[in-house]
Amino acid sequence: MTAVLGTRATAAREAIASLTGSSLAPLELLEEVRSRVARVVPNETGAWMLSDPQTAMPTSGIRDRPLGLEFMRRCVEHEVFVPDFVPFARLHRAGVVATTLVRATDGRPELSAGYREVYDPAGLGPELRMLFRTGSATWAMACLHRAAGEPEFDDDELAWLQTIAPEVGRALRAATARPAEPRAAWAPGMLVLDDRGAVEYSTGAADAWLGEIPTTDGFGLPLAVVSVALQARAEALGAAPAYEAPAQARVRLDSGIWLYVHAAVLRDARGEPTRTAVMLEPADRSQLLPLLVEVHGLSERERQVTEMLLAGLPTNELAARLSISRHTLRDHCKAIFAKLGVASRPELTARFLPGVR
Repeated sequence: MTAVLGTRATAAREAIASLTGSSLAPLELLEEVRSRVARVVPNETGAWMLSDPQTAMPTSGIRDRPLGLEFMRRCVEHEVFVPDFVPFARLHRAGVVATTLVRATDGRPELSAGYREVYDPAGLGPELRMLFRTGSATWAMACLHRAAGEPEFDDDELAWLQTIAPEVGRALRAATARPAEPRAAWAPGMLVLDDRGAVEYSTGAADAWLGEIPTTDGFGLPLAVVSVALQARAEALGAAPAYEAPAQARVRLDSGIWLYVHAAVLRDARGEPTRTAVMLEPADRSQLLPLLVEVHGLSERERQVTEMLLAGLPTNELAARLSISRHTLRDHCKAIFAKLGVASRPELTARFLPGVR
């Protein structure tokens, strides 16, 4: 396969593999991957997005050769509202690494509503989607398009992308786990969006949080806010949203703080959905624990021990509940502390306070 794609594919893969030890922030790392992939797998345009690792809800991203704000909004709305062949949420649940629309439709891409209603009118043809995963976690996603009439993405290109995808997933997980300088978090904030997703009202804290979230070229709001708000509207309107999880996403900021973004649709006196309220606040312990399990690669047993440590259980009681010796428990604690970069139970507890990395 590499021989078919040439030495450029080998060099690109080696460069991507080296990113695991880099000092790049996750979005910068994703941009580097995008530029390397483009040298091996030509495409007209593409959307590259970081995601909530547990739900694959997009949180921030970059786009090649943007086709305009309205096109981008239609893409995101279609992803949430319209059932189709290759939505990212379904690929995430199925553990798919990479696939193409022509394969998913048995060679009939015109069966896809997204192809007919969004991409073909924009002059786009072949579509390829890939997810960058570790285990069951999806750290980022990409959707590549070629111009209408251009050749489909072939088997060698797909195989190469399937090879590099896990390496990108590991690099993104490592970048997400990298510690940051402690900084106090702001209070919770709220946005009120109209039916087109524009901000009507906001609190000062919400404005401060918006300044911290990585933005996507072409959007007036961070992709996390747009995605969560659309998910809330889909739920309120009785649509069948692609994302089975509630309208929420966890976003790691460059400061290291995990931000919890969630939304609900406001209704008027007649019960009709009108505006959408979006809350932005530091993630609490219940929202952080599943994420840090993924980010730091904790085993199931280590997750159980961590939960009990955070609950404040004495050592003897903790060992008894898990039916393990104090020596084995001590080994688990050492492994947990090493993975999370702490030295004691108080430091571990502090990691799970709102606004703390």
